[in-house]
Amino acid sequence: MMRPCDNPFRSECIDRLTYRPIGTTWPAIIGRLEAMHYRGAVVGPHGSGKTTLLDRLSEHLRRHGWRVRCIFINDATAPVEVRSMLPLVESLGARDVVLLDGADLLGRWAWRTWERRMRPTGGLIIASHRAGLLPTLVETSTHAALLAQLMAQLIDSAPDACMALCEDLIARHRGDVRAVWRELYDRAAEDAEYFTPLRRPAAERGARPRVYRPETASDR
Repeated sequence: MMRPCDNPFRSECIDRLTYRPIGTTWPAIIGRLEAMHYRGAVVGPHGSGKTTLLDRLSEHLRRHGWRVRCIFINDATAPVEVRSMLPLVESLGARDVVLLDGADLLGRWAWRTWERRMRPTGGLIIASHRAGLLPTLVETSTHAALLAQLMAQLIDSAPDACMALCEDLIARHRGDVRAVWRELYDRAAEDAEYFTPLRRPAAERGARPRVYRPETASDR
């Protein structure tokens, strides 16, 4: 058994991972955001990196002198957040940018209220599962190749050695990277040596990395 503090997939390690754009670059994203006057939507399925992207954007905005207000809404808090946060909204000004995660969970009336109240602010960037609330800034998605890069970073491996495992995980969890990290955490917790054969490139380890093969009925 592996101690939680040694698990390479514990939350503090996952939180240190940064969003990696697919099919674009960070300068392109920032340039598009500026052209949109800091009003746009990060759109993508559950677990595809929307929140991580907002975190990265908040760092960029703060470095450039913006006051950033981050608001997270889920199914349980959506009705409450609208009422409780309106006084805060009224205190915001032209140097404030609001990052609203979970905008699509607001009802139509609530969203219209939010969007109208936010117009005097310096910007409004939302994360949503569906497009249409604001012009789309970035569409997030997940790919096995990207997951393999992130996993290799966490376990000190080579992306090629992790690829087959990541392809299997992405397919089974339907692209939900959060669910993938939870499964990998459980695997590491149950068997501290499970990922050892995958670590480090072959030339550095003096051994051939194990190639992951999904378990079949005949293996059980």
